[in-house]
Amino acid sequence: MRVDRNHFLVILVVSLLVTLASGCGRGKADFTAGSLKVSVKLPPGWQRGEPRASGGYRVSSGGMFFFEDVGRDDPSGDIVVMPFEGASLTAYVDDVVRQTKNMEELGLKLAETLGKAAGGGAGEQIDEARREAQSVQVTKRNLNLVGLEAIEVTTTSPRSTVQVYVRKGDKVVVITFGVEKEDFPKYEKTFRDAVETIEVN
Repeated sequence: MRVDRNHFLVILVVSLLVTLASGCGRGKADFTAGSLKVSVKLPPGWQRGEPRASGGYRVSSGGMFFFEDVGRDDPSGDIVVMPFEGASLTAYVDDVVRQTKNMEELGLKLAETLGKAAGGGAGEQIDEARREAQSVQVTKRNLNLVGLEAIEVTTTSPRSTVQVYVRKGDKVVVITFGVEKEDFPKYEKTFRDAVETIEVN
């Protein structure tokens, strides 16, 4: 009888430890950026760290990047804090999108110049690469994050992203989730579930 009771106690203790560990995994990750603390519930199994020059990531508790697999570039995300400038967050986001498009246009012009110099089939290949590299804004919407002014923008290109711009005083926090375009349908709900947990203090 004593053996059975001890066996039961062992099972109970192990069950409690598993429950506690699972609860810890469901908690939010806190990112510190200057005077701001950004909290977000990362997708199950994701870790945080920094990118490696050779590709993939290294795990680091203080990293501003997060990812599913250390050996792959995507799916992944990051957090960046920038100074707020402009009349409103909407105007700010529009300006960022416009500047991004301008940078892409410069890249396309450079590719076009290289294509003309290469001539023939090489030029056609570069034209195809140009089309593939262009990002396209798919949606833009205001988000209802408690006490925060926020806008979500989704884009698609070779890499599809969900970007959330959150204004906090004189700063804008940009939280990005991204994955290769063909995998986006698989991860879209995962990204949006994480977006709903964002807090900035």
